[in-house]
Amino acid sequence: MSDTEYDENGAAEEFVELDLDKTLTWTGNAVIVQRGTVFRMPLLVPYPSVLAIQFEVEGGYDIEFSLTFKDDHEQDSSVLVEPVRVSDREGQLDIDTTGVCEIIWSNEHSWISSKTLSYQLQLAPKLDVRWRKRQL
Repeated sequence: MSDTEYDENGAAEEFVELDLDKTLTWTGNAVIVQRGTVFRMPLLVPYPSVLAIQFEVEGGYDIEFSLTFKDDHEQDSSVLVEPVRVSDREGQLDIDTTGVCEIIWSNEHSWISSKTLSYQLQLAPKLDVRWRKRQL
């Protein structure tokens, strides 16, 4: 169910209710991304959802992070997070449709060092507010 709250400027902010019972979690500890290679994590998004991403590279080294999404109703993938070199990242992505989300950690820029990556990803489906309203 969506709730409307207001920020300090009086602008409306929408909050989405999530189905926490159907949340999927992926965890990786000490995943080695070899020098000159890419680690890709495709995630099937069967419902409109919120994707929470948290990762870090051991030792504070950097890795190139990006994220693409291929909508089930589209031909091509779109880049949702442009490639950026970071040592860690934490955030959420609101996905309003179904498809495949691909998280990409690239170490292609490194000719010498492998990187050790730890991550946690959570995909929480949004509740269908229209269906719940009909049930009330």
